[in-house]
Amino acid sequence: MQQPRPYNCVTQSLDAFLAQLVRYVASGHYFYVTGHVPGRKSPEEVDRKLILLYGLGKPKWERARRRLGEQAGIHYLRHGKFFVLIATHGRHQFFEDHQKNICDIRRTALKVRGYSIRYTFSDQDQRWKVFVRLDKPTYQSVRAHLLDLARRPSYRDTARLIAEVESLPFQGYAPVRGQVLAIIKAMNRVRRHAGVGPLPMDIVPRMRPVRRVFVTADEEQQAA
Repeated sequence: MQQPRPYNCVTQSLDAFLAQLVRYVASGHYFYVTGHVPGRKSPEEVDRKLILLYGLGKPKWERARRRLGEQAGIHYLRHGKFFVLIATHGRHQFFEDHQKNICDIRRTALKVRGYSIRYTFSDQDQRWKVFVRLDKPTYQSVRAHLLDLARRPSYRDTARLIAEVESLPFQGYAPVRGQVLAIIKAMNRVRRHAGVGPLPMDIVPRMRPVRRVFVTADEEQQAA
């Protein structure tokens, strides 16, 4: 069987996975399925199988020719054992293979590691945008945890509580910052009732730079 051209699909980190996924969605890849590599299988083996099956290691000019022929564009992306196949409008074997499980990210958010990613219309900006926020269970858990700390006498010290907020491991997308800001406001209501000063409002997560998205083939082989 002919081997495909090198195809980058394994991300350096969760931040890199999210950044690349946002790029795919923003470029019109709306239809997706997600999965996990089974425990006994090699992730690299799954990568090779899917890359060959869907012809992903193709030159740019051949992918452009397929799009002109109304064939869908498709990408495969993996971080750890979690992966996503995501496609544009058009014809493709992908739609036949996964017709019962395909989701539209404009209607059904893609969830990964506590994040919820959706493509929707922004009333503020008057255009369609990719929104990355904490999913509901994660948001509720973080909120409950931080409010519990805010009620403890041992956390009346502002610096200690600030450190807890600043240690949140989430990437600082605008919706995530808005969610954390809402939690800080709730924490400050608790602190006000306790007669202590408020937390500053500028301690929400900031965007961490993603310097490299993909793991190189050599790095992947060394890890294996």
